[in-house]
Amino acid sequence: GVPAVDTNLRRVLSRWHGESLSGATLAAVAGANLAEPAGEWNQAMMDLGAMVWVPKNPDCGRCPVADWCSGPDAYTPPTPQGRFEGSARQLRGAIVRTLVAHPGTVGAVAQHVGFPRREVEEALDDLTLEGIVTDDGTGTYRISG
Repeated sequence: GVPAVDTNLRRVLSRWHGESLSGATLAAVAGANLAEPAGEWNQAMMDLGAMVWVPKNPDCGRCPVADWCSGPDAYTPPTPQGRFEGSARQLRGAIVRTLVAHPGTVGAVAQHVGFPRREVEEALDDLTLEGIVTDDGTGTYRISG
């Protein structure tokens, strides 16, 4: 199974682990904590985050895992999405569109999407950890599946 990483899971795992998690670290922690059956685990985490461990004023009194929680202060909400032009969202989308058309190296992808190589490398690392893309071992990236 695969963890369904969303904002609720981020909030739950951040409070559970006592630190604000995001990006590749969040994906790794989610994968390490995934229980089977994955579908039920994902639904339980989303429900816990949506109904009990809400962003503001969590209902600690009715929390089924309060003994494991480090408290609401361990979670830092993500900043609101800003502009799209030049954003990580734009870069990730451009990389995925590029790799759907044809596999490529970091350099080829960076040249095609028009973002700095360092930013492309970081985005490819995150996309790889999230299971969206794979590196075939020769430095060529492609869409997973």
